[in-house]
Amino acid sequence: MVSAKLNNLRMSPRKVMLVARVLRNQNYISAKRILKFAEKKAAGPLLKLLESAKTNAKTKGLKEETIYIKELLIGPGTTLKRGRFVSRGGHHKIMKRTTNVTMKLEGLVEVETKPKLKDIESSDSESKKVLSLSSKKGKVKKNGK
Repeated sequence: MVSAKLNNLRMSPRKVMLVARVLRNQNYISAKRILKFAEKKAAGPLLKLLESAKTNAKTKGLKEETIYIKELLIGPGTTLKRGRFVSRGGHHKIMKRTTNVTMKLEGLVEVETKPKLKDIESSDSESKKVLSLSSKKGKVKKNGK
C-alpha cells in the first residue's frame, strides 16, 4: 500500500468530499479521467495528489494499470479565523477552513486459478473416490431402480 498526503488545502472539507466520494475504489486510469473533466475546484489539487501517489507506487514497483484508490480520507485541517466588523461595535467571525487529504493506493494482485478436481492426482483412497464420483457426472441410482 502506498500513500500520499496533502495538508492544509485552502478549501472546505465539505467541498472536497463531493469530489472524493466519486473517486473511492476507482482504478488509477478512470480516477484520472474523472478528475480531468470534473468541474469542481477541488478536482485540480486531487489530480496532483493522485499523480504524486502514482509516482510513489511506481517506485514501489506497482504497475499503472493495476493500481486503484483503496482509501481516500478527507479531514479538517487548521482553521484560519478572520472577522468582519459590523455596526454597534460588533464582530462577525469568518472561518477560513482548510482540508487534510490522505490517499492510499494499492495494486491488484493476480489470483491464481485453482486446479480442477480431475487434474489432481493423489494416492489417497479418498481422493480416488472423489475423482471416481466426478467422472459419473451426477448419475445416482436410488434403491436399485
